[in-house]
Amino acid sequence: MTGSAFWDVTDNHLTVVDEQAKESLLDVFPRSGTIAVARLDGAALPDEDSVFLGFYEAFRFPDYFGWNWDALSDCLRDLGWHTADRYLILIDHAERALGGDRRQRRLLFSTLRRAAAEWANPMLSGRAHPVPFQVVLVCSPEEVDAVRGEIGVIEG
Repeated sequence: MTGSAFWDVTDNHLTVVDEQAKESLLDVFPRSGTIAVARLDGAALPDEDSVFLGFYEAFRFPDYFGWNWDALSDCLRDLGWHTADRYLILIDHAERALGGDRRQRRLLFSTLRRAAAEWANPMLSGRAHPVPFQVVLVCSPEEVDAVRGEIGVIEG
């Protein structure tokens, strides 16, 4: 994956990587601009409440955050309190998020995908131009295919 492909707003917005991958960060990140980064640990997100708290803290959601999936979706699609040129969410140990409950994880992944798709489409977002919003799901090598399969379910 090259830097330009990674930030392409028309491409897949959720990327699954092997935690042992040797991808050069210099090839992925731009030389300039502001990137809002939220890094979460899937192992620390065993249930919905911890997911909501993790995103609330990582992106410093406003106090009116509603602590449910709709509120998470709304805040991720707004982020007006961040002035950034692009957004990046990294979830380490993604296969462990939500206690390994694949149905719940698919809900999380579809929420993230919806947010990314809206940032990428000025017609949906009301923004003047597409804004890169990428999610990187870091997994153990043996879980990469399974998590990619979960993402495939929400794509289809």
